Amino acid sequence: MSPRTPGILTDARFFIGIGLVAVSIAGVWGVVSAARTTVTFAVAGGALVPGQHLARSDVAEVEAALGARADAYLRPDEIPDDAVLTRTVGAGELIPRDAIGDATTQRTTTVVVSSAVALPSSVEVGTTVDVWASVVSSDERTAPSVLVSDAVVARVGETAAVRGGTDVELVVPRDAVSDVLAATSGEAVISVVPAAGS
Repeated sequence: MSPRTPGILTDARFFIGIGLVAVSIAGVWGVVSAARTTVTFAVAGGALVPGQHLARSDVAEVEAALGARADAYLRPDEIPDDAVLTRTVGAGELIPRDAIGDATTQRTTTVVVSSAVALPSSVEVGTTVDVWASVVSSDERTAPSVLVSDAVVARVGETAAVRGGTDVELVVPRDAVSDVLAATSGEAVISVVPAAGS
């Protein structure tokens, strides 16, 4: 019967244990280091609206550690020359890559309407609004109905004293332009109101 060698077995287990501890420490250190690694991202310097051409001057920079989500957001040196916003990005928000398209994918345009009702103070650039219209004739006035839903405010002008109301530049789908122009050039009374949830 061969003699037992407890010393050798104990030493082997000791070194294996030390190795496992070292690997664990290295793993934790790697995770912590990755979490502390920051990358420079582009953030909206002001509210950005659909259809707006994105220029380098429209963005600010911020250092952030996003880990696996980093590839979903734009870096300042990655802004394409023909970049166009496809959806609203609020001031100070990171700019998602999927919010950027080009002129060939753009399905919106801007129109200016004069709202007959006063705009709430909450309505500003980037706010989603509904455009209501009521046709007025010599003998009757139709009940207001939604002309365009979920339009986005691109600019709020000052009160137009001559026509009454407030001029508002809106981003609307291209296929809604004809209806808006027909309403503004006819006898319709236009009202711009915040959309539900805005």
